[in-house]
Amino acid sequence: MARPLSFDPEQALDRAILLFWRDGFAQVSIQAITDALGINRPSLYATFGDKEALFLKALLAYRARYPGRALDALRTARPGRAQLVALFEAVRDAYTEPGLPPGCMMMCATMEWSKEGPVLDLLQSFRNEFIAGLRQAVDAAQRLGEIAPDKDPEALTQYLIFTIRAVAMEARATKDRPHVARMIDQALGSL
Repeated sequence: MARPLSFDPEQALDRAILLFWRDGFAQVSIQAITDALGINRPSLYATFGDKEALFLKALLAYRARYPGRALDALRTARPGRAQLVALFEAVRDAYTEPGLPPGCMMMCATMEWSKEGPVLDLLQSFRNEFIAGLRQAVDAAQRLGEIAPDKDPEALTQYLIFTIRAVAMEARATKDRPHVARMIDQALGSL
């Protein structure tokens, strides 16, 4: 008969999210994980699997809790430029939220991870969903005359993704909300 767990797996996963979000995958050692989660190695492997399996679980949990705000902003705002404004406001708030690591765990993981498998599949799915939402907002803004019709919607969508990644990295590097807000204002002003 298996012994009952002496820790709460959900709380441990919450701590893993914060650890990977703050430090990324490559910089986190197994010892750092067990220290942060407050568990021993056998419990880590029995409950979560190896480091990569824990990272995938942390990304899935993160995605369910945090990036939804940006995608929700795209889905719930009035179609067109208002969607883009709502998205960038949600990004600003999410990437600089007090008490949480700065930036976006998914965006940072996307820039760090290249190994084939479930983690890459998840990151590519997230990216594709985000790009599709942005493209719909850009198309709606052009149809409504809020973005010039001569602007290439595909190039503009890629520019906005690039900007969001840059904002994530700047938020992570500077932890400076006014700086992040200025970047977002500049991006919105260029539309």
